[in-house]
Formats: sequence, structure tokens, C-alpha cells
Amino acid sequence: MGGCVPKIESIRYISLDGYAKNNADARVVERARGTWARPHFFIGKIPTRYEVARKDYTLVFEVRPSHSRPGIILNVLPYPEYRIGFHTTVELRPEPCVRWTWDENKPGEWFFSYWCDKKDSDGHIDMHLLFTVFDQGGAVVAEEAIPYTVEWNGFFGYVDAI
Repeated sequence: MGGCVPKIESIRYISLDGYAKNNADARVVERARGTWARPHFFIGKIPTRYEVARKDYTLVFEVRPSHSRPGIILNVLPYPEYRIGFHTTVELRPEPCVRWTWDENKPGEWFFSYWCDKKDSDGHIDMHLLFTVFDQGGAVVAEEAIPYTVEWNGFFGYVDAI
């Protein structure tokens, strides 16, 4: 027994627009339109790169316009003079349906993923990117808490086949 069902799902992304609008040290650097291989509809340009300038370092956030699930990449410049980190492993998975991960082939780069089906937290999820900036010697330079929202940007379609 088998079957095929056409599916339509919404494309969501993490946005730092509210933070960028309300803080002089933050700005949107780049916008792009999604490039999904699957059929997609009602797609607009979204912010794909944000920079937050601090006194000694700059935080760089990148949204990949080809991802249909919310996620954002974080880097700090200059690296390795400064690096992103966490005090405990619990901070890597701070709430249900969010998580920080890294790829050992991309030093200094962290990926924050959000897989809740809700657009907002309903009070169950702290909608902040929480991380620590360390210097090269391992001393804490800053504890960061950047607010984010999950926004909608069209739909994509596929066939769910068994």
C-alpha cells in the first residue's frame, strides 16, 4: 500500500529587524529572495545578514534564504581574538524546540535552529539568542541576549510519498 499527498508548508525565518530598528549599533546589511529547489509561492526579500557593532567586536548574523525552517548563523569578528561560547551544555539547548549547534569544519560559527510550529512563543520560549562572548584567554567579555521573532515569507510545496 502506498500513496502520494501534495503538501504545502509555510516558509519561516528568524528576524532581528525589531532589534536592528531599536538599536543604533545594529543594522541590516543584506537582503535576498529565497532560492528553494521546490516550488515556492509569495516569496519576498528577507534580511539575510545583520551586523551588531560592539566596542571591541562585531556580531554577524546570517539567515540562509534557501532554508524553509527558521535558523540563523552567528559569527563574531575578529575571530579568534573573540569567540562565541556557552558556560554549560544546558545553554546549547535552552528551551524546547530551539538549539545551538556548530560544525567543527567552520570554526567560530554557530547555528541556532528553531523548530516550533508556532509563530510566537506563547510565553513558553524565551525569544532571545542567548550566548557569551569570550576573549582569546577564555575570559567573559559579554553576555548577549539578542531578541528575535519568527516571521513568515511564503509557502513551498512538495509531494509526501510513501
